[in-house]
Amino acid sequence: MSDRTSVIERLQKILALRDRGVEGEAENAGRLLDACMKRYGISIEDLTDEHREWVEVKVPANNVYLKKVANQLAYTIVGPNYRAGHRNGSKKLWVMLSKAEKVEFEIMLNLYKRDLEKVLTDATVAFIYRNDIFPVMDAGADSPDKEKTPEEEERIKRAVLMMQGIEKTVMRKQIGSAGKH
Repeated sequence: MSDRTSVIERLQKILALRDRGVEGEAENAGRLLDACMKRYGISIEDLTDEHREWVEVKVPANNVYLKKVANQLAYTIVGPNYRAGHRNGSKKLWVMLSKAEKVEFEIMLNLYKRDLEKVLTDATVAFIYRNDIFPVMDAGADSPDKEKTPEEEERIKRAVLMMQGIEKTVMRKQIGSAGKH
């Protein structure tokens, strides 16, 4: 650990005391913090890690659901100072994040991406079953009575619950009888 890193860690503790201390304790911590920051040439941004840069978000352009999750996650992490957009006419999403926020964002986005894929898969299965969009089973196909793994059982339960909340698509006759208007 470098001397600068060690100083920053100590000053972060003093900053916390200044922000959360009571009465004279907070005032003394504030004076000590100001003096130490001047002495070591350290800014408040160095202590709070608030220096933000534009970071490219690695989300496939055609994945609108993951883009929505990424935007919401960035807003959740950054709060009211959230800034995002497309830079230089690019279709890629860019978000303004500090180094610490970027690490948190990437970890959370990877977790949410994996879970979102599972949910969308389950929703697709539920939609297919709700609307009876599947072929008649061949005699040689896997039997519905085949033993299922606990993961498959859990996925089926989720799909059934989702299915109950999906409205069945109503098919309307598109071609009328000949001669009728």
